Amino acid sequence: MAVTWCAGSGLKIRENGDLTSCFVDTLLLIPTAIVLFILIPALVLILRGKSEVFGQSCVRFKHHSLRWMLTILLLLSYMAKIGEGFMFQEQISTTPLHLYLPNMFSFVCLILATIYYDIVEVSQISPVKKLSILFVYWLSSVIVWTVKFVQLYQVEGPYDIRLATNVCILVFYSLLLIVERRVIFSHLPGRSQYSSWSRANESEVEGDACREFQAGHIKFVHDFANFLSRCTFSWMYDMLKLGSSRPLEPEDLGELPPVDKSELNHKKFIKVWEKEKVRAAPKNTTPSLWRAFFITYKHIILTAAACRFFGDLLSFIGPLCLKQIVAYVEETLKSDSDDSKSQTADDVTMSMSDFFGNGFVLAVVILFGNIGSTTLIQQYFYISLRFSMNLRASLQVMIYNKGLNLSSFTISGGKMDSGQIVNHISTDTQNISMSMTFLHNLWAAPLKLIVAFVLIINELGVAALLGFVVLLVLIPINYVLAAKMGRFQKIGLGISDERLKNTNEMLQGMKLLKLYAWEGWFCELIERIRAREISVKVKTALLNALVSFITTCTTTIVALVMFVSYVKVSGKELTASKAFASLALINLMRVPLFLLPMMVRTVVNARVSTKRLLPYLLAPEISHLRDEAPVCVIEEDEESPSPEEFKMVPLKPTKDDTSPSPGSPTIEVSVKFSKDSERKKDDMKPKSTTNADFCIPPRIAVVINDASFTWDPEADQPTISNVDVNVPKGKLTMIVGPVGSGKSSLVNALLGEMTAVGGQVWWADDITVAYAAQKAWLLNNTVKNNILFGQPYIRERYEAILEACALKSDLEILPAGDETEIGEKGINLSGGQKQRISVARAVYSGANFVMFDDPLSALDAHVGQHVFEQAIMKMLVQRGRTVVLVTHQLQYLPKADNVIVMKDGRAVICSTFRDVENAEKSDNAKSDNVKKALILTRQQSIEREQHVEEEEIEEVHDRRHTVEEEIQEAGEDDEENEKGKLMTKEEREKGAVALRVYLSYAKACGYLFAVIALVLAVAAQGGIVGADWWLSIWSSDRPRGNTSADHDVDYYLVGYTSLSIAAVVLTFFKSISIAMCCLRGAKLLHIRMLRRIVQAPMRFFDTTPIGRVLNRMSSDTAAIDSNLPMVTQNFINTMLSAVAALVVQAAVTPYFLLVVLPFIIIYYFVQRFIRYAFYFVYCLPSSIYTL
Repeated sequence: MAVTWCAGSGLKIRENGDLTSCFVDTLLLIPTAIVLFILIPALVLILRGKSEVFGQSCVRFKHHSLRWMLTILLLLSYMAKIGEGFMFQEQISTTPLHLYLPNMFSFVCLILATIYYDIVEVSQISPVKKLSILFVYWLSSVIVWTVKFVQLYQVEGPYDIRLATNVCILVFYSLLLIVERRVIFSHLPGRSQYSSWSRANESEVEGDACREFQAGHIKFVHDFANFLSRCTFSWMYDMLKLGSSRPLEPEDLGELPPVDKSELNHKKFIKVWEKEKVRAAPKNTTPSLWRAFFITYKHIILTAAACRFFGDLLSFIGPLCLKQIVAYVEETLKSDSDDSKSQTADDVTMSMSDFFGNGFVLAVVILFGNIGSTTLIQQYFYISLRFSMNLRASLQVMIYNKGLNLSSFTISGGKMDSGQIVNHISTDTQNISMSMTFLHNLWAAPLKLIVAFVLIINELGVAALLGFVVLLVLIPINYVLAAKMGRFQKIGLGISDERLKNTNEMLQGMKLLKLYAWEGWFCELIERIRAREISVKVKTALLNALVSFITTCTTTIVALVMFVSYVKVSGKELTASKAFASLALINLMRVPLFLLPMMVRTVVNARVSTKRLLPYLLAPEISHLRDEAPVCVIEEDEESPSPEEFKMVPLKPTKDDTSPSPGSPTIEVSVKFSKDSERKKDDMKPKSTTNADFCIPPRIAVVINDASFTWDPEADQPTISNVDVNVPKGKLTMIVGPVGSGKSSLVNALLGEMTAVGGQVWWADDITVAYAAQKAWLLNNTVKNNILFGQPYIRERYEAILEACALKSDLEILPAGDETEIGEKGINLSGGQKQRISVARAVYSGANFVMFDDPLSALDAHVGQHVFEQAIMKMLVQRGRTVVLVTHQLQYLPKADNVIVMKDGRAVICSTFRDVENAEKSDNAKSDNVKKALILTRQQSIEREQHVEEEEIEEVHDRRHTVEEEIQEAGEDDEENEKGKLMTKEEREKGAVALRVYLSYAKACGYLFAVIALVLAVAAQGGIVGADWWLSIWSSDRPRGNTSADHDVDYYLVGYTSLSIAAVVLTFFKSISIAMCCLRGAKLLHIRMLRRIVQAPMRFFDTTPIGRVLNRMSSDTAAIDSNLPMVTQNFINTMLSAVAALVVQAAVTPYFLLVVLPFIIIYYFVQRFIRYAFYFVYCLPSSIYTL
C-alpha cells in the first residue's frame, strides 16, 4: 500500500466546487507548526532556568479546573480523530497521511501547551504576555476547524463521524479561547487574578493557607496542586518516597490546611448546631444532629454526590461495550474480507454506529470509561473521607468542650461517667464519620441496581423480571437483619460503657488494688462484663455473617434464576454475547449489593451513636453567672459607696429601687422554698436579663444579692441560701467557717458550677478570673509548663513567683529542676508541693480576680506563712489584684479587708475584720452564729495542722522510697535532655507488620479455626468460579440437532444449578466461620491484655499515662472486635477473587500471563512503595491519642 500525503490526484484546494479534505487537513498543520516552533524552545529555556523561575506559589488562575477538563476532552476528541483516520485508511487503496498525521501533531502540541500553561501558572512569570501565545493558538485553531466543519458539512451531511468529532473539537477550542481571554483580562491592573478555590477558600481563612504553604509549613498540597495531580494524587509522591525510606513522624506531615483544622470546623458546626437548637425549641422537639451535619457541609456533600453519580454512570460502559465486542468478534469470524476500496477519503463515509461498532474502538472506550469511573469514584471517596474526618474532628471538639462545661451534678450524680465520655469521643464519633463515608450509597446503590436491571431486561426480556423479584425478596431481609443488628449494637455499646467505666476505676485505684490484693477480683469483674459484651457481639456477628452471605449469594441466585428462566420460559438460545453482557451487568451489581448491608450497618450504628450523643450534648451545663454590669463613673465631688453599703447603683431613677427593672443584668428566679417544697422542674431554670440602667461601683468586683444555689436542680432545699455578699476590688476577701458550712460551695457558685435558684449575681465587666482548687489539679507535664499554663515565659516574674511560693528549694532536689515531668496525679510530688504549684499557676496568670480554695491546708505552718505573705499578699493584694481566699487558719484574718463567715449554708456576716471581731465579742443573739462558726473553725484548724504534718512526713518518705528511686533506675543511661522525664514514650513498630503479629492473631483465633475458615473460603470461591466457567461452556456450545437440544440444555442447567447452590452454601459457612474465628481471637486478646496490665508493677502505672491504656481498652479493642473481622473477610474475598481471575485467564489463554506478569510485578512494587508510608501514617493517630 503506497504511502502518500493525499490520496488520488494529489493536493488540490477544490474538487467539484468543494474544498478537499486533504487541503483542509494540511491547513490544520499551520497553527500547530507555528506554536510548536515557539513552545518547544520556550519550554526548554524555562525548564533550564527552573530554580530561578519557580517559587512556592499557590496561585491558580481563574477557571483552572474547567480549563483542564476542556483540555482532557479535547485530547480524547483528537484520539477519536486519529482512530477515525486509521479506520478510513482501511477503506482506501493508498495510505494518505493527512487523515491522521495533522491530528497527531495537534495532540502533541496540546500536551505541550498544557505543560506550558501549568509552568506559567505556578511560576513567577507575568502571565499576560506568556498566555498570549496560547490565546493566538486557540483563536487560529477555531478558525481552521471552522473551515474543516464547512468542508465536511458540504460533503458528508450531519451524521458522519468526522463531522461529529469536528464539532466537538471546535466547541472545546472555542471554550478554551473564552477561558484564556478571561484569564488574561483578570491579570490586568485592578482585576482578581485567582480562581475561587486557588487560595484554599481564602474568604474563609483569609489567605492563611497560602501563606503557610509558601512558608513550607503545609505538606498537604492537594489544594494547591493542579487538576491532573489532584485527580491522580500524584502530589503525594514526595511524601510516599520519604515514607518508603524511613518511618514518618508527625513533623513530616506538616501542618493541617486551615480548612481541615478542628478549630475552624468546630466553629462552623457549632454555629449551625446552636441555630438548630433554637429552631427545635419552639416546636418542643429534639434538635437533629443529622440536619446540622448536612447544613454545615452541604457543598462538600453535593460535590461528592456529583462525583459518585457520574462515576457510577461510566461504570456501565464496560458491560455495554462487552456485548458489542463479542458481536464484533463473532461477525468478523463469519464474514469474508472485502477487497473493494475507494481512491480518496472524500469518497468514504462512516456513521457513528460503524465507528463505535469496531471492536478496537470499543476496547479503547472501555479503557477510558474505566479510568474515568475509577477517577470519579476515588474522588468521591477522597471527598467523603476528608469530610468525615472534618466532621469527626468538630464532633470531638464539641464533646470535649461539653465535658468541660458539664455541671458537676451531671458527673457526680451518676448521669454521666468517664467510660461513657470516652466512648462518645472514640466509638460514637467513629461510627458517625464512617456513616458519612457511605452516605451516598443510600441513593447510589439502589439507583445502580435499577439501571443494571433495566439493561438486563433489555438483554433477557421478561426472564430478568424473575431475577428482579428474587432481589426484591432478598433485600428486605437485609434491612430486617440490620434493624436487629442495630438493637444489639446499642446493647453492646452500653455494656462497653460499663466495661470502660470499671477499667478506668481499676486503673485510677491500682495502688490500692495491689495493696489489698484485689487485682484478681477486679479482673474477674471486667471479664464477666466482657463476656456479656462478647455474647452480644456473637449475635451481631451471626447476623452480620448472614447479611454478608445473602449479599454475596444474591448475584449468584439472581443469575441462576434469570438464565434458567430465559432458556426454559422463553425457549431461546443463550448466546455468548447475551450471557457475557448479562453476567457483566450482574457482576456490576455485586458492589452495590455488597455496600448495601455495610451501609445499613454503618447508618444503624451512626443512628445509635447520635441517639447516645444527643442526651450528652443537651445535658445541663454549669450556670454562666458572668452577667456583667458596667463600672459606674463617679463624679469627682461624689464619694464611691463602700462595699458594705453597696446594693445596686441605679443610673436612672426607678419607681422601685429595691427591685431592678426588667432587663437588668441579673440572674433572677422567683422561687420560694417552703417546708413541703413541691415545685415544678421549670421553676429551677435561671432567667437572665440585661439592662444598662445599673452599674457596679469602681470598688466592687462581684455582688451576690439574696442568692441561693444548689448542686442538684431536683433537690428540695438549696445547698447555700440567701447569700448577700460583696467582694471589693483589689482587696483580700477571706471566707471562713467550719467544715461543711458552704465555703467551697460559695466559691463554686461564683465559678458557675452550681445552679442558681434565686437572687441576683453581678460581675464587673472588666474581671478576669483564676482559680486554685482545694485539691491541686496538675497536668502530666513539666513543673514549668504547669505553672505557665500557656502563658508566655517571663524569667524575672517566673523566678519571683517560685521564690514567693517556696518552690526553689524543692526544684533543686528534683532530677531536672522545673523541667522534671509530673506523673499521673502528681505521683512524684508531695501534697504540699502540688498545692504550691497550683498556687504559683494562679499567681502567674494575668487574671485580676484570683480565688483560692483552702490552699494553705496542705502546707505546714512556716511554709503556709511564707506563701501567704509573699505570694498572696505581696504578689497579688499589694499589686491591686482581687483575692478571695477560703481558709481554716484564722490567724490570717487580721490581714483581710473583707471577711465572709459561713455557717449551715448561709453567710452569717460579710464585713471587715473589725466588724467580725466586734460581733464575736458581742452578747446579742445575732452574733451567736458568728461565735459558734469561729470557735468550731479554730478547733478544726488545730486538728488539720496535726494531720497535715503526719501526712507530709509519711508522703515524703513514701515518695522518696518509690518514685525517685524508679526515676533514677530508669534514667541512669538516659541522655541529658531526657533527664527528669517520668512518662515513657510510646513505642512504635517500624517497617512492615512483622509475621509474628499475624501469627499471634492467628494463634488467638485458633490455628484449626483459621485453617477451616480459609478452606471454606477457597471452596466457596471455587464454586463461584466453577459456576461462571460452566456458564461460558454452556453459552459457547451449539446444539447438534433437534433431538439433542433439550438434553444439552438440561445437562447444562443441572450443572450450573449444582455449582451455584454449592457456592451459596459454602459462602454461608465461610462467613460464619470467619466471624466466629475473629471474635474468639478478640476475646482472648482482651483477656491477655487485661491480665498483663493488672500484673504489671506500679512503676508501669507511674510512667505510663492512663489515657494510653484506656485507648488500648476502647478504640483498639473496638477495632479488633468490629473492624478486623470485616477487613479479614474482605481481604480473603479480594485475594481469592484476584487469584481465581488469574487462574481462569491463564487456563483459557496461557499467553495472557506474559502480558499480565509485568503488571503484577509493577503492582507489587507500587503497593510496597505506598504501603510503608500508609502504615506509618495509619499508626500515628494511635500514638497521638494516647499522649
